[in-house]
Amino acid sequence: MKKFILPVAIVMIGATSALASNVSKSNTKIPATGYVFRPAAAIKCVNAHVQCDTSGNVMCTADLGNGPEQLYQRISDTSCPNALFVKP
Repeated sequence: MKKFILPVAIVMIGATSALASNVSKSNTKIPATGYVFRPAAAIKCVNAHVQCDTSGNVMCTADLGNGPEQLYQRISDTSCPNALFVKP
């Protein structure tokens, strides 16, 4: 009986660990507020009030009066280097 229970317990622990790590990998998109980069302005990263994702295929854009502009993830008032993508 002991020879049967220990291998079954090990397999159950392994399966649970594999499932837990797979779930965390599948959720890689992180919602982020989009900012327009304006290099000539005092505050270079202007909030567009649009929710985007950090990964995807289609660039996230917004029109704040100057036509459609690409949106970026804000790090500080003067730095928003990471491009954002449209939420599915």
